[in-house]
Amino acid sequence: MFTNAVLMQADVDSEGHEDWATAKRRPRAFRSLYVTINEYDWVLRKSEKINPDRLGCTLDNLVGKGVRYIDFTDVERMGDAHGFFKSGSRPNSKGSQVRSFFDSVLNGRTPERDLKLEYDAKSGAWQVD
Repeated sequence: MFTNAVLMQADVDSEGHEDWATAKRRPRAFRSLYVTINEYDWVLRKSEKINPDRLGCTLDNLVGKGVRYIDFTDVERMGDAHGFFKSGSRPNSKGSQVRSFFDSVLNGRTPERDLKLEYDAKSGAWQVD
């Protein structure tokens, strides 16, 4: 039904997410699953005080087969943002990589190819600058 699905700053346990997120186990309603990450996300950091590592703010355990992890941590002016689309959100300014990523993914394209993102084999994530 859909080409892409996005888990934006997912407030779910990082450990074990591969059990439900891998291509063979997730619903067939979409082809590609993207997970966005900001290691400094203030909402998820608060959540981690009572929960284990949150998927949306860690580069550890990115092992879901067929899951495309997109790391926004180093985007200029990202800081501890949780909502990229809030009114006045600086990371989402016109022409930014953030806006370009969402334009691509939400229109059924492949943002890592469209934006020529660099893949970090150590973490398993595509890096957005």
